[in-house]
Amino acid sequence: MKLSTRYLLIIVLSIFIFPISYLGVNLVYYFALTGLNDQSSEIYHDPIETKKEWNEIVAGLSGKSNNEIINGLTKAENYQNAQVKWVNSDGILLFNTNKNDDTSWNVGKAIAFMQQADSSSYFTVTTSLIGSENEGFVILQIPLKYVGSQWDIVRDKYVIIWFGALAFIWSLVIFVSWLFFNKLRKRLVALQLNMEKEWEHGIPPQLMVKVNDEIGQLEHSFNKMAEQIRVSKQNEQQQTELRKQLITNLSHDIRTPLTVIRGHAFKLNQCSLSGEAEASAKAIQNKVDFLGVLIDNMASFTLLSSGMLPMNMTEVDVRKIVRSSMSEWYPIFEQKGFQIDIELDHSVIWRMDEVWFKRVLDNLLQNVMRHAQSGKYIAIKFVKTPQYVGLLIKDHGPGMEAISEWRGTGIGLSIISEMLTQMNIAYEWNSTPQGTEIIIYAKE
Repeated sequence: MKLSTRYLLIIVLSIFIFPISYLGVNLVYYFALTGLNDQSSEIYHDPIETKKEWNEIVAGLSGKSNNEIINGLTKAENYQNAQVKWVNSDGILLFNTNKNDDTSWNVGKAIAFMQQADSSSYFTVTTSLIGSENEGFVILQIPLKYVGSQWDIVRDKYVIIWFGALAFIWSLVIFVSWLFFNKLRKRLVALQLNMEKEWEHGIPPQLMVKVNDEIGQLEHSFNKMAEQIRVSKQNEQQQTELRKQLITNLSHDIRTPLTVIRGHAFKLNQCSLSGEAEASAKAIQNKVDFLGVLIDNMASFTLLSSGMLPMNMTEVDVRKIVRSSMSEWYPIFEQKGFQIDIELDHSVIWRMDEVWFKRVLDNLLQNVMRHAQSGKYIAIKFVKTPQYVGLLIKDHGPGMEAISEWRGTGIGLSIISEMLTQMNIAYEWNSTPQGTEIIIYAKE
């Protein structure tokens, strides 16, 4: 059954359950009380009928002797647990069915009793009586629990069952509604948690679809998406492997002719050539060197992205590595006329692979040499912010978006990014036509 249908059924049930349950409980309650009333052996007295009947009994005793009156008052035994008192006009108690009541009566006692009769736990009927020997009044007392119609008494006795039945039915409806929405909430929360958690290899696990309702259809869609991601990952992995294999094969196949070209270019540079021929020979040599660097970068990136390049993480002084790299590059920058600004006034310890980080520095310095010669400026400094202490490398070149004869495919920058990421070292680029700067800093 669809969730929308079940939801509508719950709404309809909630709307009609109150009048239906009220009428139903009343009907069952009526028949149950009728049966109890018919089976009850207890006698109950209607107050109006009892008062009328008792007044007729007492009226029938008027003018009779005391003994006849006392014999007539014994008819009170017809009233369950009733008490009868006969008091003359002087307040003297002449007759009392309560044998345990030995209290002496007088006028004051009679008046106080008459005043308290209406507030007692008894139904009291007081009737004047004129006999042949005494005048006075007769008092009939019946416990209140035996006074009233038998139906009213039984109903009041079991009214708690009526309230309990209604409360049970309404609570049951509320509980069923709660079960429905709680189950719905749990399924949605489980789906949400499955979407938010980290998936192994980036592939979400399949969900078990237990109910084919709207949420079940959503789970089917999620499983379909998960399957598409899995197939996409497999295709991507296959393409990556093919690409790596292609790069490896190309690197291997290109190195042999490139070595031959480099050897012939070297021989040409050893010969006596005209100015134009000498310039061509040097251009060939430069391009061959550049092509060799690209091939090395492609091979390194293939190993790096596949996790096959070994990494040895240790605590390293960054200043020491920077100084070591600059000792090799300093003469080259100086020969090209660069203004060199180096400020490494204190040690900074990072956890890294020293060989990898030196490779990162060499790639960055090589980029400055090739792409920022027009600015003739390089700065290497430590910069301190509230969040980190970083290494700044800055030039005054035309920026990374500028066209350059040495502009490649960006593999060198990809190697830098991949190495820093794997060493848990962050970086920030800022490149404008006035220059490029990168800040490298260790993550906490």
